[in-house]
Amino acid sequence: AGLGGVVFGLDAETLDRIDGLLTELEECATIEAPARSMKLWGTWDLVFTNSPPMLKNKGLTGLGAIPFVTFKSLTQRLESGGGAESIELLTVPPFGNEVSSTLKGKVTALSPQVIEQTYDDVVLANLFNSQASSAAPPPSEGAREAAPQRQAFGTAVLAITFLSDELRVCRAKNGAAFLFRKAARAS
Repeated sequence: AGLGGVVFGLDAETLDRIDGLLTELEECATIEAPARSMKLWGTWDLVFTNSPPMLKNKGLTGLGAIPFVTFKSLTQRLESGGGAESIELLTVPPFGNEVSSTLKGKVTALSPQVIEQTYDDVVLANLFNSQASSAAPPPSEGAREAAPQRQAFGTAVLAITFLSDELRVCRAKNGAAFLFRKAARAS
């Protein structure tokens, strides 16, 4: 409760203070092998990061850094069978419509505390083909709707430094922190 979405543009002092609080939380970790814990599986919402690439790109894909495009959220689903999916939600002009990019791949435990996420099926949001509403007229005959762009993405190696039923803290090799909150289950 009370944890909102990722905010970009925080000053360095605030980023450092939040990182310090996460370090204190990490000292309370009680799960010895979080990369192999059943608590890891499920859907997670990114709440905070101080990752320089994510801050620069205003999101995972970099599309949030395009003028007038706004990052809204990043949701990650990790499955016990090794599946991984990240969905980045953006709002785009001129009507503020939501578009999403989807990155699908695998999650593997490299050690009791470290996971590797590999994304090999990436569909980037089509920012230039959003419609104002579902009542928009169909494309003219012979016109082709631009398809979302597919491309290979990459790999992320993260140490899980804290895991509970509700929160997960991960650290990249450069020390950047990622705080995730477990998404509420649909009833």
